[in-house]
Amino acid sequence: MPDKYQFKEIIIKLKELVNLYKNTNYQYNANKLYLSDSNVLNFSFAKENIPHLLGINIVNLRTSKVLTATTPFEMLEELISRYSAIYDKMVRRELNYRDIFSPFIEDKIKSFEKALTFNLEDIFFVCNYSKERSYVNGMKYNFGCQYYVCLKGKNDELIFLGLKKDDFKHYYFPSSLLGCYDKEKSSKMIEDMITNQQIMLVNCVEIANSKKSNYLDNKIKLQLSKALINLSNRYKSSFIITKDYIFALSKLITAYEKENKMKNFILNFISAISKGKKLKTDTTFDSDIKDLTRLYNDELQRRRQRDLEELRNLRQEVMELKKQLEKVKVKKKK
Repeated sequence: MPDKYQFKEIIIKLKELVNLYKNTNYQYNANKLYLSDSNVLNFSFAKENIPHLLGINIVNLRTSKVLTATTPFEMLEELISRYSAIYDKMVRRELNYRDIFSPFIEDKIKSFEKALTFNLEDIFFVCNYSKERSYVNGMKYNFGCQYYVCLKGKNDELIFLGLKKDDFKHYYFPSSLLGCYDKEKSSKMIEDMITNQQIMLVNCVEIANSKKSNYLDNKIKLQLSKALINLSNRYKSSFIITKDYIFALSKLITAYEKENKMKNFILNFISAISKGKKLKTDTTFDSDIKDLTRLYNDELQRRRQRDLEELRNLRQEVMELKKQLEKVKVKKKK
C-alpha cells in the first residue's frame, strides 16, 4: 500500500480525470466508429464504467459499505472527497487497498486521458474479438469484450480499449485492458489479442454532440491498410475490408497524386515561361507531359540559339559601323 502522500497524489489525479470526463462530449451516447468492414459502432463512455477504467473495484467498494453513495460514479466521487478517512480505514485494516484499487492503477490513470479523448489519428486498428476463434488458437487468454480498439500512445506504447454491447446494441467502454506498456509487452499483447481474430481500420470517428466528424486521409488509409495486412499475416488473423477496398483506394491515391502533379506542373510551366527558364523533366510524368516538357525545352533552346545568333549579327554590325566611323575620322584629319 502506498504511503499517505502517494495515496493523495493518486486521488488528486483521479479528481483531475473525473473533472475531465465531466467536461467532455465523450460521455454522451452519440458517438460512432466507422469500420473498414462497413460496420458502424455506436459507442460511449458511460458513467458507470468510469471507475473501472480508472482502476477502481466498485464491487468490493460497495461490499465494504464505507460509502453512502449508491451509483458507481457517485461512489468514485465520494471516494475522492473522503480519501483521508478511507486511507485511515486502510491503515487500521478495515479496508484492503488491493481489494479496491487495481494493481495497475498507475497505468490505468496514465491511459485514461488518451482513452477518453482519443481522435482518429490515435487509432492503430480495431479487433473484432471472438472467444471461439481464441479457443481454436489454444491461447491462454480469454478477453471479455466483442471489440478492442488499439490506440497508439507515446514511445510506441499501445492502449487497448474493450468495447461491450448493451441490450440496445450500443457499445460502451468497460475498461482499458492494459494501460500503458512498453513496446515489447504491447507486441506480446497484440499476439495474444489478434491471433486468428479479425482486424480492421477505422475510416471515420463521429462525435455527434460536438458536431464533429474526422475522416481518415486517403494516403493514411493506404499506409494503415498495408501495415494491417502485414500484421494479419504475421499473427494469422484476418484483415477485414469491403470488396476491392485496397484496389479502389490505390486508384484513388493514384488519381489524387496525378492531379497534384498536374497542378504543380502547370504552376512550374507558367513560371518557366515568364522567366524564360528550362523545365525540369520528371520520369514519373505520363508521356503527354513528357512530350510537352521536351517540346517546350527544345523550343526554348532554339529561341536561345536564335537570340544568340541575332546578338552575334548585331555585334558584327556594331563592329562594322565602328570601323566605318574610324575611317571617317581619319579622312577628316587629312
